[in-house]
Amino acid sequence: MNISAHQNKSELVFRRLSEMESACLNCGSCDFDSNAGHAVVCKNCGVVIDDTIIDGEFQANSKFHFYATKRKSKGLSSGLNTLDVLSSKYAVAPDLKEAAAILLKHIHSYKRFKTVKDVDVLAGCCLVHTLQNHDQHISLKSLCNHVQCSMKSAYKFSKLVKSHCVQQYATYNEGNSNLAISGENNDLDIQWIKTRIHQMFSDIELDIDKQELIKKSIALIKLGSACWLTTGRGMEGIIAAASFLCWKNMQAFEMNLKQFCTKISMSYTTVQCRAAELKAMLIKLAEKIPSFTKTRVIGSNVLVFLDYILENSETLRNDLLDNEFTEEDINKKEYSEFRKIRSSSSKSTETPEEDNTNGLAEISDSEISSYIRSEREVQLKESLVKEYDLY
Repeated sequence: MNISAHQNKSELVFRRLSEMESACLNCGSCDFDSNAGHAVVCKNCGVVIDDTIIDGEFQANSKFHFYATKRKSKGLSSGLNTLDVLSSKYAVAPDLKEAAAILLKHIHSYKRFKTVKDVDVLAGCCLVHTLQNHDQHISLKSLCNHVQCSMKSAYKFSKLVKSHCVQQYATYNEGNSNLAISGENNDLDIQWIKTRIHQMFSDIELDIDKQELIKKSIALIKLGSACWLTTGRGMEGIIAAASFLCWKNMQAFEMNLKQFCTKISMSYTTVQCRAAELKAMLIKLAEKIPSFTKTRVIGSNVLVFLDYILENSETLRNDLLDNEFTEEDINKKEYSEFRKIRSSSSKSTETPEEDNTNGLAEISDSEISSYIRSEREVQLKESLVKEYDLY
């Protein structure tokens, strides 16, 4: 389509909008501009309408493009102001506030909202979602009190934020499917872990190679996954704990874990718990290192053996299991335990002889089951009965 034809089409759309007093489907405004780059643009939110309108409604195949001025819309400005107020009210760290603002702008660029109030509620839900991802929680009831909205509205936009994030994560995984690793760690998103570690240390001065730190941290996280430490746990705390332990192994520094958590805006309680779990795992593995005794490996010195443990993790894990839970023998062990239980339960206790003058009438099913014999025993009994004419 040439420029003149496109301009005529946009003028037609603008005229029909004016005649029918139609409102923008994105923000509800009736104020349009037909001269912005030869297109019909909503002055309030910046939506570009590039197809015609029939009977007062957009065609099913009509497309919306978000104009650059959408970033300066009243709704988004109000949402960002609301985000500033809430961040100040809840004492949110600057990096988390920035993450919530980015999420708000991203959703606002893709979705349509009827009122400015909706964008304010969306801003609050973006902040709640961002804090939840970092083990910090704000109740929706508290959010409703500050934003002056109903619980129904808060639930609606909270669901919108979560579904948007899930959709974006699925799209990201489709484009990065080659990053999946095989084996027991195939549920770990290595690229995401690398990004998170890089973000955690973005404001921390390091005297070591950051890439080497990331590499060692990922190796420790993989080992934790192989030892079932990541099952049912949030990855943020595990990543922070693993990267801190590896950093401590590679470089001597005065910063403690609590200061580190404050620096990266994460819950100290969660990271401390995950660090303790990782240390306990390393101690158990270090106890299997040849020539080392249990008393020599403790929490304060276990990081000295970190490199050796990571390098020989497979061997140490197998030694720790004492060949009882290896892949080849696990079924054998399960069945031996099953046979042991069956043999112990099948042994009947000694009972005094009873008068059997009443025959089998009063014998219970449980007693009968104890007399069930193998086919060989049945044949032997039949031959004895026949030989001695017992019946």
